[in-house]
Amino acid sequence: MQRFLTISGNTHYRDYAAITSGPFVNLSPLLSDMVLRNAFGAMQLKLENLKAGEYIMTTYHHSTAYGGGTIDVYLTDLEGRRLIADDLLVTAGTAPTSISSLTFTIRTAGGPVILEFIGGSGSQDLSLNGFEVWVPEPASGSLALLGLAGLAVVLTSRRRKHHRP
Repeated sequence: MQRFLTISGNTHYRDYAAITSGPFVNLSPLLSDMVLRNAFGAMQLKLENLKAGEYIMTTYHHSTAYGGGTIDVYLTDLEGRRLIADDLLVTAGTAPTSISSLTFTIRTAGGPVILEFIGGSGSQDLSLNGFEVWVPEPASGSLALLGLAGLAVVLTSRRRKHHRP
């Protein structure tokens, strides 16, 4: 099955100045390129044909040239449309000490997942550098409990075998 990605509502694709120093210099190819909106409005990222299930997603929002603004982020998935970030800062600069990212859970039954970014005015771009989507690992606590339950079943079975009248 093919996966589809659609971006709409953006005004530009940009390759700005590289990250020159600091803890994020190794992320320069990600942080200096972006799809952006430089006028107030909405930009959408639509993911289609994901297998039904739960995913973790992280989006990145930095501009080496025109950051400093804020954006609101709405998610539409199996649970409906909801605000997941209010006034998320778009970090800025070529030597940032921090970068803006947003990590959240998405759920789908196979239908589309839509992210809507609202903002972008004046010299403060609404920037989307990139994103990651992955399937979460099972919680280690659940595995530990499952392991203990399995051990209890084995011990109970052994006791029954040894205690015959």
